Amino acid sequence: MGAPVRMRLAAAAFLAGGVIGAAMAALVHSPILQAAPAARSTDELAALKASFHRPPTVPFPADNPFSEQKRALGEALFHDKRLSIDGSLACASCHERGKGFADGKVQGRGVPGRPLKRHTPTLWNLAWSSPVFWDGRARSLEEQVAGPIESPD
Repeated sequence: MGAPVRMRLAAAAFLAGGVIGAAMAALVHSPILQAAPAARSTDELAALKASFHRPPTVPFPADNPFSEQKRALGEALFHDKRLSIDGSLACASCHERGKGFADGKVQGRGVPGRPLKRHTPTLWNLAWSSPVFWDGRARSLEEQVAGPIESPD
């Protein structure tokens, strides 16, 4: 893999931020990926894949453990349009289950007069991510949850 390709991958990883950015930066400089394809062993590739395997359980903060009541409340709030400024959008309006909890669009809907220049990111595997939001401004899901509700949009 040539230096220009590694630099483009590193730049893309930097923009992705958080866990993805760190993982991609490590991958770009991985001796496994820099070796010729024929030189890569099955064991080396298996080890690389294993480094991306998510833990078997969802992590919960010690001071905020899982409960079925919290899960049900989260689901109800995720679908509640009353939380938006004009009662027209819920989180689920853009983060659609059938589209991988994203909107399937290249560009976000935005708000009249303030269009977004980004798409709705997927929520898959978000429990293992830090930071969160498209730009990484929240350090945890607990910190993220108030963002959309308190947003003037």
